[in-house]
Amino acid sequence: MQAPQQPRAGMPFTGIATFARAPYVPPEVLQPGQADFAVIGVPFDAAVGFRPGQRLAPRAIRDLSTRYALPWGPDNPGYWDIQDDRWYLKGCRLVDLGDADPLYTDLEHLDRSVAALVGAALRAGAVPVVLGGDHSITYPVLRAYGELLQAAAGPGPAARFGGEGGGQGSGGGRLHVLQIDAHLDFSADVAGFLRSNSSPFRRAAELPYVGTITVIGVRGIRTSPEAYAAAVRRGNRIVTMGEWRAAWARRAAIPAGVGPSGGPHPGTAADSGAGARVGGATGSGAGAGPAGGTGSHGRTSPGGGGPAGSRLGWPPAPGDDANPLVPFLAAIPPGEPLYISLDIDGLDPAVAPGTSSPEPGGLTYEEVREILRLAASRARVVGIDIVEVNPYLDPAGMTALLAARLAIEAMAFSHGALASPGS
Repeated sequence: MQAPQQPRAGMPFTGIATFARAPYVPPEVLQPGQADFAVIGVPFDAAVGFRPGQRLAPRAIRDLSTRYALPWGPDNPGYWDIQDDRWYLKGCRLVDLGDADPLYTDLEHLDRSVAALVGAALRAGAVPVVLGGDHSITYPVLRAYGELLQAAAGPGPAARFGGEGGGQGSGGGRLHVLQIDAHLDFSADVAGFLRSNSSPFRRAAELPYVGTITVIGVRGIRTSPEAYAAAVRRGNRIVTMGEWRAAWARRAAIPAGVGPSGGPHPGTAADSGAGARVGGATGSGAGAGPAGGTGSHGRTSPGGGGPAGSRLGWPPAPGDDANPLVPFLAAIPPGEPLYISLDIDGLDPAVAPGTSSPEPGGLTYEEVREILRLAASRARVVGIDIVEVNPYLDPAGMTALLAARLAIEAMAFSHGALASPGS
């Protein structure tokens, strides 16, 4: 007689470390509608000009991501965030497609491998969540969107990229970019080499379907004047840490949940039912409001009026400009496709020390979380990457663990949020 099988505890340190214990699905068998998000590793750091080690990050992030395991699928209960009093990722389907296949410094080989994985995710209607790797990997990822964007007017998964009208900043099959980073990464080249980790957004800007580029968190004493001038000429929105921090201080002075009229902000615990949702990949985008002001050098003026935004990511009220951070995202057309690229060095090294080019005076975890929240409530997030984690420089794995959590939360804000059953 066979003994009854003991239930498996599934502790985080056991089993095979896919991202957050999501099922591994070979890209060639991924079916349309099978997943909402698909994790892809790109273990590549041959484009680093300083301290290498980022090639080991996808494995390190996956290893620590088991801390956030969920039973991914339609019966997924999601997780409850005590700070927000909200349930996130309910019913979310996540798969892990494994890693791209770098071959030393062969960029053509890398590009083909990245395109195969990203293309498989997009054709199946899943949002790619890419784990770098150095920041140069963002360019081949964005290139992989080209074929689907060209088909944006048709039915199927490509329809998520469709927009109204044409031209930069107005949709029409364009992909807008939000970059969270200490550096512009807009250098023309390094001694003639075009694909370093200091150039991905210069190359991305050359892609005909890439629309606006907004970068938040720029600081340091190594910014190239040429790269800065080129980014400004193109119309990139550049938000320095000084500008961001001043607006963050004003935001902190606004009582939680207060809208422009002084009453409860729609969607907060005081004004939401169990069915309230945050706009994102499965929700609705922010409504249009007054255009944000722009200062000199193509930067968004933090004091200007902003489009309808959200307080801590709750559904926005039309014309709400109470949150002084919202104007920084004004270049991103509401409801349009958005790709988020998070360089971990955008965060302060006290929070994320495990990176090759840290810059003091950076973003806190709470600030990055707020950026992700506001972006997901404003636009349709169609891709996410987290790059520049270096396990060799990461004490106690704290940066890899933070990267895993930010990936989970970026998906959560994009997927939508259910109000707490008790609210």
